[in-house]
Amino acid sequence: ANPGNGEHHGCPFKTFGEEGLRAALSGMSIKPAKVNEIVEKAKGQHYQLACGMTFEATHEGKTIDAGVQHPNQYFQESRKALGYAKGDGEGEGVVSP
Repeated sequence: ANPGNGEHHGCPFKTFGEEGLRAALSGMSIKPAKVNEIVEKAKGQHYQLACGMTFEATHEGKTIDAGVQHPNQYFQESRKALGYAKGDGEGEGVVSP
């Protein structure tokens, strides 16, 4: 289900309008040409591709080999890409040595 008023869940590539998506992507310091590519994928209902392109654009070209299947997967892969420790300290912002 799409998020209701005051709710924040779901796939932004599916639920955001074009302007909102452009603003969100631009706010992530993604280059305008890449924002255009991502928005076009989302408009074509290729949400997972748009999400993967966003991951790549915000993680110095790193990719998720299996593609993005769920927002929690994006979060976990992002933590790995950024070098955060996995395990008991996950979510605490502890960087692995």
